[in-house]
Amino acid sequence: MGSALRRLLRRLVHWPLRLARFHWPLRPARFHWPLRLARHEPINIELDVVEQWMLLHLLRFEQASTSDLREVVLTNRRTASEQQVRLSLIRLNSLRLIAMDTTPTLAPGQDRVYRITKDGKRLRVAIQVPPRSSIQTYL
Repeated sequence: MGSALRRLLRRLVHWPLRLARFHWPLRPARFHWPLRLARHEPINIELDVVEQWMLLHLLRFEQASTSDLREVVLTNRRTASEQQVRLSLIRLNSLRLIAMDTTPTLAPGQDRVYRITKDGKRLRVAIQVPPRSSIQTYL
């Protein structure tokens, strides 16, 4: 009886040490949100009127062909040229505001289709309707 009582008392006295051994270190572990890694630094972008018209059209219809975008820009902005439209498409694609539809092959005479991305949708609040001048904003 004496040895059993001694073992019980030893367990009762030394239970904090046993807990410390299993929960070492004593401070709680940090929890890292996975969304923190996905965020990027805000970038400063400047959009001219031609790019704003393209984004407005894509915000309204979600996707459009190159000829649709060219027609929208040239009817609403009389001073714009086709070269400006092509350069604006390339620039918006490089800023990842629009994305080119990745169809494997295009038939002759068929236009590329562009769709708006998440970052492009975030610009809805920054673009005036109708756009009159270039804007500078953070994305």
